[in-house]
Amino acid sequence: GRILWASTILGRKRADRADEDSSSCTDEQLLSKTTPFEWSRVVLLAAMKLVGGRNEWSIDALSRAASLSVLSARAQVSIAPASDASSVAVGSHLATCVSISDNRDSVFSLFPSEPAVA
Repeated sequence: GRILWASTILGRKRADRADEDSSSCTDEQLLSKTTPFEWSRVVLLAAMKLVGGRNEWSIDALSRAASLSVLSARAQVSIAPASDASSVAVGSHLATCVSISDNRDSVFSLFPSEPAVA
């Protein structure tokens, strides 16, 4: 979620400032100095995770599950719980598992509103 996206930036900033005394800076101070380029790297990371870790953006290169995940994250399209696509979306494409049926045949998932992904 949002906190984890910010932590990628904070981790890099803290590592870059390891030789300095970064303990005197709060997270809010470090994030307030974040450049648009740094945020664009977070959006790129989110996009790569959404399509299953690939850095290929051609529509022909995306799998059916990746294409469905992009559409679901953007337009809140539901994935049928009994389909394999639902569990693949949770495992590889940033979907959130809401519940699993007692017989484990159905995975109920959704793509919560996430600005970095949308």
